[in-house]
Amino acid sequence: MAKYYLTTAIVYVNDAPGLHFVYEQIGADALARFHRQRGDEVFFLTGTDENGTKIDRAAKAKGEPTRAFVDRLAARYREVAKLYDISHDRFIRTTDTDHIEGVQWFVKRWIENGDVYESTYEGLYCVSCEAFYEESDLVEGKCPIHTPRATIERLSENNYFFRLSKYQQALEELYRKNPDFCVPDFRRNEVLGWIERGLKDISVSRHGLGWGIPWPGDPRQTVYVWFDALINYVTGVGFGTNDALFRKFWPADAHIIGKDITRFHCIYWPAMLMAAGVEPPKQVWAHGYLTVGGKKMSKTNLTGIHPFQLVDRFGVDSYRYYFLREVPFGQDGSFSLESMVDRHNADLANGLGNLASRVLAMLGSNFDGVVPEGRPEDAEPLRASASVAAEAFRKNVKEVRLQPAVAAVWDVVDAANKHLVAREPWKLAGEPDARDELAAILYSAAECLRVLAILIGPIMPEAAQRLWDQLGIGGAVLDRRIRDTGWGGLVPGTKTSKGESLFPRVDT
Repeated sequence: MAKYYLTTAIVYVNDAPGLHFVYEQIGADALARFHRQRGDEVFFLTGTDENGTKIDRAAKAKGEPTRAFVDRLAARYREVAKLYDISHDRFIRTTDTDHIEGVQWFVKRWIENGDVYESTYEGLYCVSCEAFYEESDLVEGKCPIHTPRATIERLSENNYFFRLSKYQQALEELYRKNPDFCVPDFRRNEVLGWIERGLKDISVSRHGLGWGIPWPGDPRQTVYVWFDALINYVTGVGFGTNDALFRKFWPADAHIIGKDITRFHCIYWPAMLMAAGVEPPKQVWAHGYLTVGGKKMSKTNLTGIHPFQLVDRFGVDSYRYYFLREVPFGQDGSFSLESMVDRHNADLANGLGNLASRVLAMLGSNFDGVVPEGRPEDAEPLRASASVAAEAFRKNVKEVRLQPAVAAVWDVVDAANKHLVAREPWKLAGEPDARDELAAILYSAAECLRVLAILIGPIMPEAAQRLWDQLGIGGAVLDRRIRDTGWGGLVPGTKTSKGESLFPRVDT
């Protein structure tokens, strides 16, 4: 059995969760579920980043003790992940004891390797990013990510520095040997541009900050929050505390992150690992922003949407489907309620939902809900469509091309609906001599529904199980493998039932 270790970026808990948090989670969850469907042993890590200046200030602004503040918000992020059916294997918190211990072991390896020295840092710092910037990075003197709201602070303090410059050639060699280390390719080209301009040593600690992980051997300093956060990818699978687990799953197969943090993940992180004597991950996959009205979806830009706002209206499955189908995962994607309504009604209510309702209703009215015998000659158009879709789905998800993967599944939905319109089984139902033809048409359509239930499992797990139950097959659809989409798996004689509509229409 192959292993598959997948991570998301851990989210900063300075405020309540927004819709953009769930977008990344849904994409990663679909990947995790797909690899389980392939038969891989999956470890899916997500969690919360709870240290640093920004957290401490946010807690004080709320009048709460910092620990109580992060506990409350971490619980909210867990709640949202559960609501949207995120199947993580661990939800790590950077305040977890094993993470703290692992970070200190990691930093000690840098120190032992001679990759840390003490010096004075003077420079520009964005508290919203918890990141240092060069003057040339700023936009009209403001943070390039949080323009125009966040201000830049000028800091001068005694810190520990990491010898990033030492790893210039090693990083260049990493990208020569593995050009797909950072994808999509246009993100990789940005990273290569930064490397080519020359790498400078970076500050990896903060002085006098009470909320953070203490620097080994120097309680006056804390580990700089970005480096503390990055190390979660190894501590989450046991680095420093559970060697067997770590050896089993590391290196990570994919880090799923937002495009604004590629510098940290594609330059700093592999260099940090090299300095600690740890193999780099296999790949970093950088997705784009969700935008509203042309602006990045975020509370800073006043375009944040709370994840609970849409659930009552659309349901979890529709929400998951929309963001996997509508937005190319590697690029920015625009969100609007209008487009979500259109996609829900066209693809889910009128597409898959209508297909399931028609087929199950006709099985009920004509065959007492029992799946009849099919005929090979009648199955061919839909069998071919299902086979092509299953292969396209497998290939695209493996390459983290989620939008075309979902589109391939809906090719089967469209083919099945068109097949029913062309064959008109509702007319054959009143003709006694056409019963065998009717049975063959409905068998093929019902078998399409079985294949679709398996394929939509990683996309819409709840809807997949409801459809599976209506088909009367039994067991959990998520336990089925991608190979089970081969044609003919629906056994004649199976008792089906037409339950409630999978996807009721939503009013405009």
